[in-house]
Amino acid sequence: MQSFFFIPANKLHKIAHIKEKGATEIVIDLEDAVKTSEKNNLLERILKYPNEDIRNCFFRVPLMDSKGNFDFKIFDRLLENGFTRFVFPKLTGFNDFELCLKRTKSTLKVILLIETPRLYMESFNHISNYHQHVYGLALGSHDFISAIQAKHTLQNLEVLRQQILYFSKAYDILAIDIASMNIMDGESFREELMDGFDKGYDGKFIIHPNQLEIVNGTKFYSDLEYEWALQVEQKLNKHGGANEFDPILINGKVVEKPHIKLAIRIINEFRK
Repeated sequence: MQSFFFIPANKLHKIAHIKEKGATEIVIDLEDAVKTSEKNNLLERILKYPNEDIRNCFFRVPLMDSKGNFDFKIFDRLLENGFTRFVFPKLTGFNDFELCLKRTKSTLKVILLIETPRLYMESFNHISNYHQHVYGLALGSHDFISAIQAKHTLQNLEVLRQQILYFSKAYDILAIDIASMNIMDGESFREELMDGFDKGYDGKFIIHPNQLEIVNGTKFYSDLEYEWALQVEQKLNKHGGANEFDPILINGKVVEKPHIKLAIRIINEFRK
């Protein structure tokens, strides 16, 4: 399971530490995690940051002002300086996404946060036209739940998480699961993590080192599942690859071609 760790833009000194902790990706948060009055100064610090690795980070950028009008100043400055990896929050609909893309001729890597019902519904029809720009798709669950005035529970999020997962898989986009605000309840977070993994999510948003330790320390498959996967791999090699693979019997269960991907995923997870 990949981890996408959010670091507030006023804590850039933590980037190296979080990378050493094993985060897959870093997201520098210039939106909700910092004060509006700080953002311009923080942007200048980012542009002058001595380590070029910062360009490999994603940036959650503010795209709207406090009145809900577009404000592209920070986004444009990052574009002008060659940054191409972004998290787009607070978009009302897909027209907003199109407006963002039109501000540059570069191909962007965007993690699109689905945070409004309209953007969620319009994604059905429009994401196919822009999937080359969408690196990851994720539900901004707290904003979405606030928009529909519901309670933030996994039960209320179930359909949304499933649908966003299907959008992602349909267009070979990374599926990133929701962020958990309860940073002290490790057991609850572990259950949520496993629920997302079992559904088929590729990654998860992380907001605290405690959560990152849980992700990196979680055994997503059992030893028995690993043994099964190794037997599939052995049979696969013996048969001469997937094209020559016909149904076989392992531990009394039939294994067919659709099971090969699962076996490879299990093996890759154990060999990390």
